[in-house]
Amino acid sequence: MSSKGPDRLIPLGRVRRAHGLRGEVRVEPYNDASDFLLDLEEAVLQKDGKELRLVIESSRPAQGAFLVTFEGIGDRDSAEALRGYEVVVPRSALPAPEPGEYYHVDLVGLTAYGPDGEIVGDVVRVERTPGHDLLVIGGPKGERLVPMVDVAVRKIDLDARRIDLEPWEEDVG
Repeated sequence: MSSKGPDRLIPLGRVRRAHGLRGEVRVEPYNDASDFLLDLEEAVLQKDGKELRLVIESSRPAQGAFLVTFEGIGDRDSAEALRGYEVVVPRSALPAPEPGEYYHVDLVGLTAYGPDGEIVGDVVRVERTPGHDLLVIGGPKGERLVPMVDVAVRKIDLDARRIDLEPWEEDVG
C-alpha cells in the first residue's frame, strides 16, 4: 500500500513484548489518548520490510498499552516473534474525526500560509505536548513551531491542503 493517498497505512503503535503464555502481546500506542485498538478487527504488522495481516481476536486496555490476541498466534513463542512489529491500519479504517478535530497524519504535508497569504512552509510533523499540539512547519526560514490554538491557526482546509495562520509575535512590529 502507498504511504500517501486515502488508504495509506497509518502507524498506531508497536508490539513491545509477549504477555502471558497464550499468545497475547503488549502493544504500546503512539497516541496514549486513543482507544482505537479496542475497536479494530484486523491490523497490518510491519517490520524490516515484512508485512503480516492479522485478524484481532481480542484487545483490552492495560497500563499505557493494549493487550492484543491475534488469530493464529496461540503461544508465547509465536507472540514473542511479533516483538518490534509496528501496528498499522489503512487510513480508511479510522473513524471520521469530530468537527474541528484532525488526525495528525492528515495535517502533515499541508501548506501553511501567513496572514498576508504568503507561503510560510509545509507541515512536516505534529508534536504532542501536555498543553496543546504543535505544528512543525518547515520553510525557507527553517522550522517554526505553531500551537494548534485559535489565536495561532485561523483555518484548516484539508481539501485545499492548506492551513491559514494568524499573525505571530515575530510578524508584529
